[in-house]
Amino acid sequence: NIYKKISYIDNDQDHYAIIDELTDRFGDIPKPVQNIIDISYIRSLMINNDMDGLNEKDNQISLSYKKLEDFDFDKLKILAQDYKGDMKFDMMENPSIIISKDGNYMLKLVDLLKLIDKINKERK
Repeated sequence: NIYKKISYIDNDQDHYAIIDELTDRFGDIPKPVQNIIDISYIRSLMINNDMDGLNEKDNQISLSYKKLEDFDFDKLKILAQDYKGDMKFDMMENPSIIISKDGNYMLKLVDLLKLIDKINKERK
């Protein structure tokens, strides 16, 4: 079942496999379907990296961590060096990473989360 496969996206391979499968079966994937696939992947990356919030406000997207202890400052330095887009950090109640919502923000969000995931796996 396609819906089940989309809901179980857990990594890069799953993400691209479902895109390939849908493209093979139906041709070009409509943007709303691509967004659903990306959102499922984003959800998985957030869960795997101890994040619990995704908010959109004032043309910005904020990714928040569950608690300050989950916000590793050494990894944050690497992220700040490696991420190619604009990024801010909020260290208030729920520590957050904030990016601007411009251009293809879904792709920016996926790229940022993949980078966070990569840094976390390398630093464990």
